[in-house]
Amino acid sequence: MLIACMACTHLVGDVVTVFISAIIIKHGELNQLKSLRCPCVFLYIMRHGKAEERKPGQSDEERRLTDEGRQDVELVARLMPYKPSVVFTSPIRRAVETGEVVSRVWSVELRVVEELHPQLLSLDSLKRVPLTDNAVLVGHAPSIERLLSNLIGGGNIKLKAGAIAGIELERIEEGKAVLQFVITPEIARKCVLRT
Repeated sequence: MLIACMACTHLVGDVVTVFISAIIIKHGELNQLKSLRCPCVFLYIMRHGKAEERKPGQSDEERRLTDEGRQDVELVARLMPYKPSVVFTSPIRRAVETGEVVSRVWSVELRVVEELHPQLLSLDSLKRVPLTDNAVLVGHAPSIERLLSNLIGGGNIKLKAGAIAGIELERIEEGKAVLQFVITPEIARKCVLRT
């Protein structure tokens, strides 16, 4: 089942990579796979989960995740192929709540950083975030999608609420990353809820 789920979430990459990833994940030997990859940093780029509609008198930044949004984020987090090292999130409430779910699922540190705020996010602001291999970046559409598109050298990237992309990043410059996969809440429901 894991192999089928991994295959359905990879949008770029060859079948051999998917197969190797699935076998190593199954046997818990992630470090062996990491040594086979390029000397890049692997990053997760995530859009916050589904949020409540804005209420009268409520600022956009105060909107919370819905129950469905929380569940979607948890399902997507459970399919992440590598344990995150840290979760960085925008300071906006729905992104922080998304980061909290991922952090809880994987028992890793959560850090709120201004650089991921949608009005500040850029390649330059990302250079100020202390990235480590397998870090998660939680942000907002369309700014997080533009960042992802810039890193991989173009394309009209759309991440649904709660979706996550995995990239291998050579350095923080336009076109210096390779998209490895995208996991949407819809794919996560099909993969996780069948097991």
